[in-house]
Amino acid sequence: MAECKPPLVLFMDNLQWVDKGTQDIIRELALSQKAHGLFLIGAYRTEEVITPAEDETNADQEGFLAWLSQRCRANPEEQVTLPPLAYEDVKQLISDVLYEKSARIQLLARSVYDQTGGNPGLVHVLLEGWLKENRLSFDERRRQWVWDSEITRQRSRSEEHLRLLEKGFSQLEEDRKDFLAMAAAIGPVFQLTLLAEVCCISVDRVIRNLQEAEAEGFIYREDEAEQEDGQDSIYIYVCP
Repeated sequence: MAECKPPLVLFMDNLQWVDKGTQDIIRELALSQKAHGLFLIGAYRTEEVITPAEDETNADQEGFLAWLSQRCRANPEEQVTLPPLAYEDVKQLISDVLYEKSARIQLLARSVYDQTGGNPGLVHVLLEGWLKENRLSFDERRRQWVWDSEITRQRSRSEEHLRLLEKGFSQLEEDRKDFLAMAAAIGPVFQLTLLAEVCCISVDRVIRNLQEAEAEGFIYREDEAEQEDGQDSIYIYVCP
């Protein structure tokens, strides 16, 4: 098959777990000069810890991973390191999966990022687990995805998390910062009409002033799908 055109691309995942027979085949293919039409791609986790070589299987795994590492050092052009997803990537992923771009999606994405560290595999497992536990589901009446509020409370206060918040806040205009400070003075949950009254401005202007902060994920509007107009909306700070 490898002699055919176009070339045959063979992708093998989780090489750190392959058995002895598969290891031998991979070595043979990698060193063979005969399979000119074969493009072999392998993926393995460098953080995967192999237990001490107490049996033959573990010894084979250690030897194979040592061979892979040596080959990567000798042929750096053959190696591509895949770092974890950044927060912005996770946010885009969650937005695409749930077909929604809103502040509440940013809140969910931040929780997912904090719990997975940006590991794509863990993101998949986490979302799948929430679906199976019915903590994440599609509301037919509201025509949007909804989730258990406890999910979004599981956020870290890591330095990276705080850095993201500080960076986003620093990019706001000064008058927007002052406006958010006024809203925060009311409390972590505030009503739109009350903020308009306190600031002595119209509700429409309050909505415009809050749009940027909402887009940055500092606040989100409760029950967005059920609001027919913004005048009775309740806003919640993502990180009170």
